[in-house]
Amino acid sequence: MFHLTILLVLAMSLAAFAQNAKDETRQDRKAFTAANAIKDPRKKIEALEKFKRGFPASDSLDAADRTIFWPTRETPPRSAASAL
Repeated sequence: MFHLTILLVLAMSLAAFAQNAKDETRQDRKAFTAANAIKDPRKKIEALEKFKRGFPASDSLDAADRTIFWPTRETPPRSAASAL
């Protein structure tokens, strides 16, 4: 009975942790999408910098950095090495 109680408590803790992680992911995706939708390059960069400060563990940090570096391009230019 004791082992069953421990397993039940662990399962409930994992479910709560998964829900919190899911909510955090939704919030960071929503913030990144909103910042990335801004058309003015200066305002977009400011919003993406704010996003990076607000969500330092986000999976979208690399995408934010690329957008900050190339704010007016759809994709970064190909390097000479990749063209070979």
